[in-house]
Amino acid sequence: MYEEVKKIDWSKYILKGKTFSVDSVVYSEEFKNSRFVTYKVKDAIVDQFRESTGTRPNISVSNPDIRLNIHVLKIKQHSRSTPVVSLCIVVDTAKKVLKHL
Repeated sequence: MYEEVKKIDWSKYILKGKTFSVDSVVYSEEFKNSRFVTYKVKDAIVDQFRESTGTRPNISVSNPDIRLNIHVLKIKQHSRSTPVVSLCIVVDTAKKVLKHL
């Protein structure tokens, strides 16, 4: 999970000075704890920023600019769980744009 999330260029979505949060929903035997998934995703994003810019984006649980929703589920055709990452970008308080990576 960590390595796959870290492959995404998060600088396209989380701009300098913007905040983000991560929420996870887990339906999986491989990943049993949604908090574990949340922290791994957050760590991957923060580590990518630290490695590329030397800084890290801020986290805001209550009112983030960017809200990441991670869904981990097991697809019947596969033996392993497949994470689905969706990105919700708040354009303004009345309008939201949903983009799937």
